[in-house]
This record gives sequence, C-alpha cells and structure tokens, in this order.
Amino acid sequence: MRLSHKNYDPAKSLITPPLASYKSGLTDYELITLYNRIPASTKPILFPNNMNLITPLIHPDWVSFMLGIPKEYRKNSFLFKKIILNKNYDLDIPCKNNLGLKLYNNNRIAHLLAKAKIKSRLELSRLLRNYHVPPLGINYLYYPEAIRQNLSLKNAVEEACVSLSNRNVVPWLSPKKIFSDHLKRKSDYSEALLILLGLEVNLRAEI
Repeated sequence: MRLSHKNYDPAKSLITPPLASYKSGLTDYELITLYNRIPASTKPILFPNNMNLITPLIHPDWVSFMLGIPKEYRKNSFLFKKIILNKNYDLDIPCKNNLGLKLYNNNRIAHLLAKAKIKSRLELSRLLRNYHVPPLGINYLYYPEAIRQNLSLKNAVEEACVSLSNRNVVPWLSPKKIFSDHLKRKSDYSEALLILLGLEVNLRAEI
C-alpha cells in the first residue's frame, strides 16, 4: 500500500552514501539503512525529545570507516566485537547479531545449533500464521494482532486514523477504511497503520 502522495519522490530525500561504500559488498538496501534509515529515523523516533545523544556507531564517518576496512575484519562483526569487548567486557551478553549467543562465542557447533533453533522457530511460526499466532521469540508487540487485540494500541490507532481523516491530512487515503479493513482481517495493514499513527503523533507534537 502506497501511503505517500503520487508526486512524492522519496529518492530526493536520501543521503547518497560515499562512492567507496559501494565497494563494500553491501546491498543498496543495506547502504540506505546505514546512511539514512538508522540516523534519520530510528534515533529521532526512539529518543525524540531534547536528548543529547552520542551515537558514534551510527555516525556516517564511522560507517564509512567500517565499510572501508578489509572484509575479514568486517565478517561476522569481528572488529566491532573486539572493540566492544576491549572497552566494555560487561557488555558480553547474548545478542541478536550473534544468533542469541554471547559476543565472544565463536564455537561453530554452538552457531549451528543456534541457527537450527531459529530456523525451527521460523518454520513453526509460518505454520501457525493462519491461526494468528504471533511469531515465536518475537521481542516486541506483534503489531498485526496487537492493533486488533491490545485495547490501548487499538484505541490510539483508531483515534489517529479518525483525526487524520477529519482534518484531511492525507486526502489521497482513507485512514478510517484502512483501520476498519485491518480489523476485519481483509488484509494486514499494520505497517501502514503504524506509519499513520506516527504521522499523527508527530503532527500533534508540533502543535
């Protein structure tokens, strides 16, 4: 579902990664994520109000440096892990980018078992999808169902859709219909609804 106006060209909003970064082996999507999505979207959304943030690991200069070093130092986050462990050994805890294992755990058997566990979870989640069971091991709300079942979230999304519709903020869309169709399970519009909710929240913050 396209939420933006038909004349909107999102490419004009993008920061162009340095030319050297294209030799890193990353996909275009990964480069866009590193240079645009994380610094421009994730940080302001997670920490929106007057916080003096120091985020060196998502600074474009740091990203460019990491992409410019030899591949063997980037593989499996080798250099990143070394830096973290050298400065903060207490941070050596189970983490996502090491399959849920501790940062220093490079044991091949442990990695194979962790991959098998994740794969089995994904497969079981796929089989249970038709029964509207949230994916196993999910860290946050499973929004397709949470918007339908979590009363606070449901009310917030509905209020946002009604407000956007009444004020004709997005005249090319029908937010109330999108919300209604999602509740009726005509399709999964959770991502669109979260964007509309975020739009309403940001508009209210500027009032």
